[in-house]
Amino acid sequence: MSNTAPRTLVDQLDAMGPACLLRAARDASTMFAADVSAPAPAQVDPVPAVLTAAQWDDLTAGLIQRARLLDAVFADLYGPRALLDNTVAPTAELLRDPAYLRPAIGLPAPGGHRLFMLGVRVVQDTDGAWRVIADDIEVPQGAGLTLEIRRVLSRSAPELYRSTAVRHLCPFFDAVRTELHRRAVRAERAGRVVVITDDADPMLAFDHHRFATLLGAPTVVCSDLQTTGGAVVLRAPGGEIDTGDAVDTLLRLVPSAHLDPLDLGPSPIGGVVGLVEAARTGDIAVVNPIGAGLLENPALREALPDLCRELLHEDLHLRSADLSDLDRIATSCCLDPSGGDELVQRPLALRLLMVATADGFSVLSGGIATTLDAAPEAMKDIWVLQPEHSGIADDPAIDDSTVGSAPGATLALENRYLRPGERTPPWGIEDV
Repeated sequence: MSNTAPRTLVDQLDAMGPACLLRAARDASTMFAADVSAPAPAQVDPVPAVLTAAQWDDLTAGLIQRARLLDAVFADLYGPRALLDNTVAPTAELLRDPAYLRPAIGLPAPGGHRLFMLGVRVVQDTDGAWRVIADDIEVPQGAGLTLEIRRVLSRSAPELYRSTAVRHLCPFFDAVRTELHRRAVRAERAGRVVVITDDADPMLAFDHHRFATLLGAPTVVCSDLQTTGGAVVLRAPGGEIDTGDAVDTLLRLVPSAHLDPLDLGPSPIGGVVGLVEAARTGDIAVVNPIGAGLLENPALREALPDLCRELLHEDLHLRSADLSDLDRIATSCCLDPSGGDELVQRPLALRLLMVATADGFSVLSGGIATTLDAAPEAMKDIWVLQPEHSGIADDPAIDDSTVGSAPGATLALENRYLRPGERTPPWGIEDV
């Protein structure tokens, strides 16, 4: 290998070699487990999943269209319900779905959108088209874990993060805070926002608490809240109620059906009696809205192309994926799960997040990629490149040969990215 200081992502991977990458993976997993107070559910792979600016723009256009569509569907199903009389919608399946919470019909909607945050998991097929494998709308996950993955990897493999100009994650969280503030304002005063969680699962608890910390909002469980005089208030540590300590906005990170045992049925986490009525009278705003899980109905998902033409008068950009044939899913370079020295190609799914804003929807410029094959799972950081390639003049780390431009290899860098005269490393960097 060359002794020249590496300047690009491929140079850095070349310089690190398999031993350093494996050590970085072990260090990242150790830091992750220490922060979460639970073993890492998968290997933390330092080799990133990379998307160019052009690929990201194409993907985000489809994601934003999907968010607009799902928001319109929710507004109808919990409002006028005109779609239930339409042959396009799977009316029978929707009416039978226990996630269709009738007490939530007609609840007021703060802000210009009914939905607040949405999660989407996507893959890319070998033809370069993006496909959706799941919509995570009831309880969107991954905001805190996305930051954690980037933090531990930037510490365990800092050379990689210095090599390439990658878009930052902070603007998304700024957008979330701005939108929460906009929805929480009450009578020209800043409203109180709390995040309701369930700490039963350590991984989810960490994800939710990290997210709440970034938003500057306290986390609560159901037993911390009580309704009194139509308002939802916080209990003091001794159990006393302070009627002046009212909550204006509840960011919901627990399933809708667990929120209110009075209107929504028995709750395994206790719930908050009277919460639905308080939301109906406008004393508190619940985001994501109660009942959003209906949008994950499989029959509704299959009907989205027709509903898109019906509601938005557009063709749906992101269609559903078929995971029965992994050979049709584009792959990315990863560490060998068996511990070998060669980088290997593995199919990936990308977990992405969106938030509603005053101007539409904003997409987190990154996320978590997870492997889909039968080998032990790996988690990877998603890099979205700045528009000007890597930001390093005359020596781009990656160009349009990244994610999805070549069938079956989403990170296939051509040998021309190695400096003239360099020997191709024996451990597979030519396929990164």
